[in-house]
Amino acid sequence: MDMAMVVVALALPALMGINLIRLVVPLDIEARGALVTGTGILAGLIAIPLLMRLVNVSGFGLHFGLMVTLTLLITAMLSWSGRRRRCAQPTHPAGRDSESSRSRAQSLFFFALIAMATLHLVLPALELLGRPLFAWDTTMHWATKSRAWYGVGEIVPFVPPHTWLMLGGAGVYTDNNATYPITVPLLQVWMSLAIGRWDESLMNLPWLACLSGMGIAFYGIARAGGVSRLVAAVFTYLLMSLPLLNT
Repeated sequence: MDMAMVVVALALPALMGINLIRLVVPLDIEARGALVTGTGILAGLIAIPLLMRLVNVSGFGLHFGLMVTLTLLITAMLSWSGRRRRCAQPTHPAGRDSESSRSRAQSLFFFALIAMATLHLVLPALELLGRPLFAWDTTMHWATKSRAWYGVGEIVPFVPPHTWLMLGGAGVYTDNNATYPITVPLLQVWMSLAIGRWDESLMNLPWLACLSGMGIAFYGIARAGGVSRLVAAVFTYLLMSLPLLNT
């Protein structure tokens, strides 16, 4: 059941983002599928925290069912608008560069690069699923907020320690950096709400989605800019293998 809800929690933002990006990307652009998918995943990861803030400020707190309903409605409207756009604007297939003339060796190299880039998704996934929170920023600045918001069921304010002392902790919380942006912890809350419990591993799966979205988007942008499949794959692998990015 946990994994089913994890899939739902990761798929809903991605679907909403992909349908949104479809409305702004030209229909006849090269590698449109990769471009839309990658940037759509990233857009969805930004949109969900914004939707959570909207629901919270409306007085409903962090109501997961309501947020899912709104996400589905928005996705349906975006999908309908996208279909109308495709019907109203006939497309012509994007021109292919000299891809048909690539050798077998080039094809093998291309798929090897894609496989190695995918490996840089698998390895962080195994580490993420097997180890709880440990990084300084995560434990000191981000997860403090997500743990409080998940437990309380709404986005309660975090204030500097001296303000917390002055108020006696009434209605406010504090940590080592109360001014950190709240998108990161809200994504952790989103995952926790989906699975119905606090899980220090599963709640960080959006970062894996973010990494995959970056790689797919980078490849799509490179192809849309006129770069060949092989060169785009080379630089996509270089991006995905950056040590700090993987960390």
